[in-house]
Amino acid sequence: MVGVTQLVRHIREVDALADDSVLALGLLIGNSCEIRPPNDPPPSELVGDLALPTSEGARVHETAEAVRELWRYLVETPLPLPGAVWALSKAHDPRLADAFASVLIRALDRHPNLLAYQALAALTMLPDDAVPVDMIRLAAAKGDDEVRELARDWLSFPGR
Repeated sequence: MVGVTQLVRHIREVDALADDSVLALGLLIGNSCEIRPPNDPPPSELVGDLALPTSEGARVHETAEAVRELWRYLVETPLPLPGAVWALSKAHDPRLADAFASVLIRALDRHPNLLAYQALAALTMLPDDAVPVDMIRLAAAKGDDEVRELARDWLSFPGR
C-alpha cells in the first residue's frame, strides 16, 4: 500500500505521480473515497490504495499525517502545487489559515494565478472568524480577475 509519505514525496518532486498524489490525499482528507461508485475504477493505483477499507483508527492516523505533511509542504515550498492547497483545504481546519494566507501572499507577489485562487478559496472555506480579512482584501486589490472576484464576493457577503 502507498503511504502518505510516498505521496508527499511525489508532490515535492513534482514527478509524473504528483497530480494523482494530490488527488489521493485530497480524497483521504475529505473522506471522499467512499462516495466513488464501487465499479468506477480509481484514477490511479495511488487513489485506489487509499480507498481500500481500513480501520477507523488507521484512517484517522493517515488523515492526520496527510494534513501534517501537506502543511509542512505548503510552509516550506515557495510556490507549492495548487492541488496541494486544494487537498489540504479539505481539512476545513481553522488552524491552517496562516499557511493558506502565506501561500496567498507568495502567489500574489509572483503572479501564479491558479495558486492564488486555490489559497484564497481555501481561506474562504474556513469559518469566518478564522479568516484573516486583511488577506482577502489584499487578494481583492492585487489578484487577477478570478481572484479579485472571489475575494470581493466573500467580502460583500452580508454580515462580514
